[in-house]
Amino acid sequence: MMGWLPVAHLEEKEALMASHRAQFPRLWQLWRAGQSLLFYGLGSKRALLTALGEDWTSDGACFSVNGLEPSLSAVQVLVWAAALSRGSKPALYRSYRADDLLELIGRPGGQRVYVLVHNIDGPSLRSAAAQRLLSRLAAQPRVHLAATVDHVNAPLVWDLQTRDRFSWTWHHAPTLAPYTPEVAYAAPPALLAARGGDGQQRSALIVLSSLSQNAQRVFRLMALEQLAPGGDQGITFDRLFQICREQFLVSNEGLLTSFLTEFRDHDLVRPRRNAEGHDVLQLAFSPASLQHLADSLESA
Repeated sequence: MMGWLPVAHLEEKEALMASHRAQFPRLWQLWRAGQSLLFYGLGSKRALLTALGEDWTSDGACFSVNGLEPSLSAVQVLVWAAALSRGSKPALYRSYRADDLLELIGRPGGQRVYVLVHNIDGPSLRSAAAQRLLSRLAAQPRVHLAATVDHVNAPLVWDLQTRDRFSWTWHHAPTLAPYTPEVAYAAPPALLAARGGDGQQRSALIVLSSLSQNAQRVFRLMALEQLAPGGDQGITFDRLFQICREQFLVSNEGLLTSFLTEFRDHDLVRPRRNAEGHDVLQLAFSPASLQHLADSLESA
């Protein structure tokens, strides 16, 4: 319903955004000199940070993450940074430890990487351990990190060493823009699942992108089976294993179990008992979301 409401003081807000974007040349020099950029102030800063990434990162690879994504972890951020640095796929580095990922990112010859973190103070990244990993990433010579922050107590999570690694340049950037993108993640996971929202789809794609190609194919197969006529009640493990083996996705039950464990740990699948009393596996998405995920995985 909010989309139908008129935007108050539109011209003033556009002028405010233009004044912030006019600071990009100066901020870019600090960014390239090794400083991390931190935008704070009243209003959603998502569009502002996105504009920075679109206009000022052409000499490297750029990706963005959202600290409000329920399934996001700091290690996943390292995986994507390593993949872009080496020009590879994230799935290749999913099993790497954080220290190994940082060592890989720091090797000579890698591509320059720009990391945009929307709401670095979000619940997914708020722990001291997550912030330490992100600060170590930001300290890499060819990594440039920019972030937004909204929580008034966000600086309290950084000890002196973490703060020094980030080497923040604080930029007061009130936009007075509505927090519409952020509110999309405010609902509890159960509510997101019930309404099949875009936030849940994005979270699932982030998780799946960090898994192996065969794990992604197994998930897509499960989605298509659930979308098929009569498949909305889920699929038994034995039936799923039979199909996966026929399509050469798994060679043994242990491998399939490991994939399903990953799905379950990230709330992508839920075991249940169907009307006939059989234990089945059901993906926790609406039909529309399942179709979107299946299409996205097919084109990945």
